[in-house]
Amino acid sequence: MASSVVSALFGSYDLRNAKQWRDEDILHREQEIQWLNDDVVRAHEWRNADIERYLRKEKLENEHLVCAARADQLATISEQCTLLCGFTVASMVNLNFPEELSRFVLALYAVSASIVCVSLLLCTLLSSMLLLAVTRYASSQLELDIKRMDLSELEIHAPFTVWWLKKCDVEHRTAMKLMLIGVTLFFQYLGTLAWVQFIHYRAASITISSLSGIGFLFWQVRVASRWRYLLTPPASSSTFKSTSYLRDCNGYSSVRSSIYSGRLPSTIPFTKKFWGPMQSPATNAEPLKSVSSSSRHKNKAVCKASVYEELKSPNHDRI
Repeated sequence: MASSVVSALFGSYDLRNAKQWRDEDILHREQEIQWLNDDVVRAHEWRNADIERYLRKEKLENEHLVCAARADQLATISEQCTLLCGFTVASMVNLNFPEELSRFVLALYAVSASIVCVSLLLCTLLSSMLLLAVTRYASSQLELDIKRMDLSELEIHAPFTVWWLKKCDVEHRTAMKLMLIGVTLFFQYLGTLAWVQFIHYRAASITISSLSGIGFLFWQVRVASRWRYLLTPPASSSTFKSTSYLRDCNGYSSVRSSIYSGRLPSTIPFTKKFWGPMQSPATNAEPLKSVSSSSRHKNKAVCKASVYEELKSPNHDRI
């Protein structure tokens, strides 16, 4: 009788210990599942941060390339206008006017030379100011504008293009028109210069004037008429959409697609599947619940009911 009572006591004690150990084991497994969920969420957030950092870096490099191309264009225009203006001024200074020169030819020469010098000089000054503005924007404001953009806007909007159309496009078209005026009158200036410099050599004057006329016709027919659309203003303001920091330009042809195709890591799928990893893991897999490291032992794990049933089943210990 006493032995059976002792056996029953020890059996109940062992059963109670086994139940307590099993409950503790289940809680520990739940915490392991929670830690795994937290690690997955944290890795997902880190990957999203790396992708965002990579995209913003590529966008900044692309915008710097556009700024550099625009700066080279302005520098080239300024150099060409300076060259023509310097040639005109040097000819005016070093030219000796004969006494028998016609007043009409002299007046035509003076007017054409003055207009050429003034228009080309103004074009040079405008191009220089625009070059300074582009350099200042690229060095101080461009990176800030890219940081303010949403991740979904990086492939659509172009901060430098929007800034250029808003701040510098009118001045740039004005400079181009002044350059066209100066180049057009430069042919007339050459033709008039021939009758001033070679007044005693009619054949030379006629030859130079004829070549100047041919050059003027070629300029108007083959060059100026073909590229005159560059002087037209951009699309209407309805194509611009306002955002929180600037007015964005739709239809911007981004060149970053080719950059991504060569530089984007193979682990990051580009095209329509690119934004899939940027979504929450809950949309692609089982629901996960992120918790901080300080509250790991307070929150329950996020797991399906079938997993809990498997953990609580007696057959689980036999695995």
